[in-house]
Amino acid sequence: MRLPSSPHVRSPFVQTVSTCGGEIIWHSLFGNAIQVTSDTLKLLRCFGTPCTPEATVSMLSLDWLSRQALAELIKASFIIPTTVDERQLLERRINLSTHAAESGERLDNLSLVVTDACNFACKYCIHARSLGGTVRVRRARKQMEFEVATAAVDSFLQIASRNGRTSVEINFGGGEPLLNWRVISATLDYCRNQYGDRYEFEFSINTNLSLITHSIARKLQEYQVIVSTSLDGGRTANDTVRVYRNTKGTFNEIVGGLAVLDDCGHPAKSLSVTIDDNNFDSLDNSVFTVAEKFGITSVRVDSDVLGGTTRPIGDVVEKIQEMRRCGAGVGIEVPGFWLRPAENLNETPVTDDVAFCGAARGNSICVSPSGELFACGYSSAPLGHLSAFSEICQPGSPYARLIKRRSVGQETECHGCFIEGQCAGGCEITREYARRQGITISRMCSLYRALFVELLKEQAEESLIDAKGGEVWQQSRKEELKPS
Repeated sequence: MRLPSSPHVRSPFVQTVSTCGGEIIWHSLFGNAIQVTSDTLKLLRCFGTPCTPEATVSMLSLDWLSRQALAELIKASFIIPTTVDERQLLERRINLSTHAAESGERLDNLSLVVTDACNFACKYCIHARSLGGTVRVRRARKQMEFEVATAAVDSFLQIASRNGRTSVEINFGGGEPLLNWRVISATLDYCRNQYGDRYEFEFSINTNLSLITHSIARKLQEYQVIVSTSLDGGRTANDTVRVYRNTKGTFNEIVGGLAVLDDCGHPAKSLSVTIDDNNFDSLDNSVFTVAEKFGITSVRVDSDVLGGTTRPIGDVVEKIQEMRRCGAGVGIEVPGFWLRPAENLNETPVTDDVAFCGAARGNSICVSPSGELFACGYSSAPLGHLSAFSEICQPGSPYARLIKRRSVGQETECHGCFIEGQCAGGCEITREYARRQGITISRMCSLYRALFVELLKEQAEESLIDAKGGEVWQQSRKEELKPS
C-alpha cells in the first residue's frame, strides 16, 4: 500500500481512554472509535511532531501490519496532513444541513401539542418549567382545535410530498394530550380518510394514561398508535414526584392505564423514568417489575434535563448504571439522552447527519395550540406560524438558522470538549432554559461525559468476554488495528 509522502501530524482531536482491554481512541469531532494496542498508540505518538508517513515506516522498519495500522489511522483522521484544518472540513456538512432545513428534505416528523394543559403537577415537569412565564403559555388558546390540527397535517404533508416522502410520523403531545382526545381521534380519522392512500403513517402519543379508557385504547390499537408513558419507579419513588395538584400520588392511575391498554391488546411501548432530588433515594428497580408485567421492553431513564440533580455526578452515574444492569438482567433496554454521544460515536459529521435529536437535525417540527411552530414541543422560541408553514423552509429562516447553529462545530462553548462531535451540543431545551435562567449547563455536560466514558469501558470489557468465546469485537473499522 502507498502511504502519503507529505508531512502529517497527530490530530489535536484524538482522545484516549484506558480500559481493562487496552486503549480506545476516537476523534472528538469525527468519531471513529477503535480499540487499539499499546504499539498502535506508540505509532500514533510518533506523529506528535510533523513527519511523513513513508519516512516513519522506513525509520521504524514497520512490517505490513504496522503499515496497515498507519493507513487506518490516517483514514480515520487520527493522523492528518499538516495543511488540514479539521473544523473547515465540517463547513461543507454545515452548508448541507442548512440547505436541508431550507428545503425541508429531512422533515419527517410532525408533533401536535394538542393541549398545553395537564391534570398532573409533576415536580420536575419539563413542560411547565421550560415554558413557565413565557409568551407561549400566556396565549389564550390552551387546546388545539381540529382546524388547526388538520391545517398542520396538510402543510406538513405538502412539504413531505415536495421532497418525495411517503412515510411520515405524527406525534400527539402536551401537556396531557388525552385532555383533548376529541381532536386526536378526529385527526387520526382525517389522516386515514384524506391521505391513507398516499402516505404510510406512524402515529405516537406521550400520555400519563390517567384518562385512558377501553374505548380510547381500542382506537389507539386500531391506528397502531405507539404509546409511551412515564412511571418514576415503584409506588414510593413515583408518588414522591409524579403527583396531582393536591400532591396525591399517581402510581395507581398509571398502572391502571397500562392494564387498560393491555386488556385491549395494545400495550404501551415504553416507560420513562426521571431522576431528580426528590425521588433519588427511593428510586429502585421495581419499575422493571411493572414493565415485565405489561410486556414493556424499553424503560428510558434520564436525569432531569433542565437542572439535573444536586447529587454528585458519580452518584447519578451509578444510579443510571445500576438501572441499566437491572434492565439488562430481565431483557429490558434502558436508553436515555445520556446515550446519544455513544450512539453517535461511529458516525462522522463529515458524511452523516449527526445531531443530538431530531429537532436539531431538522427532522421534526412542532405546532402549538395557537398554531405557532417550534423545533421541539418544549421550546418557547417560535420559528413561525402555521399560516405560513412553508416559509420556515426558506433561506435565512429562523428554522434554517437553528439547524445551522446546532450543526457540529458551531457551538463555540463546546470547543475542546472530548465528545464535541458526538454530543453535538446536547439538548436544545436544556440550553434554552439555561439561557433564560442565567445558569450554565455544565452539570449536564459533566454527566454526559462521565457516562460516555463508562459506556466505552463497559463495551471494552464485553469485548474481552466475546474474544474468549472466539469472537472479535468490531467497531466502525470492522477490525481491530493490530500492528506488531
